[in-house]
Amino acid sequence: MSEQEAPEVQISATFVEKINFACHQSAFAILRELKVQNLDTREGLSDLTIVLEASPAFLKRKEWKVDYLAAKELLLVKDRDLELDGGFLYGLTESMRGAVTVQVLQAGRMLSERVIQVELLACNEWGGAEYMPELLASFCTPNDPAVDRLLGQASQILRKAGKPDAIDGYRSGSRE
Repeated sequence: MSEQEAPEVQISATFVEKINFACHQSAFAILRELKVQNLDTREGLSDLTIVLEASPAFLKRKEWKVDYLAAKELLLVKDRDLELDGGFLYGLTESMRGAVTVQVLQAGRMLSERVIQVELLACNEWGGAEYMPELLASFCTPNDPAVDRLLGQASQILRKAGKPDAIDGYRSGSRE
């Protein structure tokens, strides 16, 4: 292969379209799939680095080292755990656009790049059932300190009335 010919490398990545603070708190899998394929039919590629980074920096840069990718080989990256920046996501007061860039490098030279657009939601926004149904519970009980005060007051009122001050259906076996 000559110096001018860049090897054909295809990146396929499936990323969630909406990301919020609850994703960080719940260790929600935001990178669903990452594949890299060497499309060259004759030559393998050695000493590759797959780099994933975001703009703005809502997640920590991640790198994977690949010793060798044979001709026509498809690599399915299994380690898809990414570290979100909880402070950044918690500080968002309104949604904004972000981008995730995945690059395949060989000795510092870029062979392929893929940019994926995402929406970064404010910490009190939920992406909806279509995007993140698993995180609905994160938005059902407010985590505002006022809720704790209200529950404490309700508990005192129940005690004064001679009632149990907590819902103990698990212990009593009762659903009432």
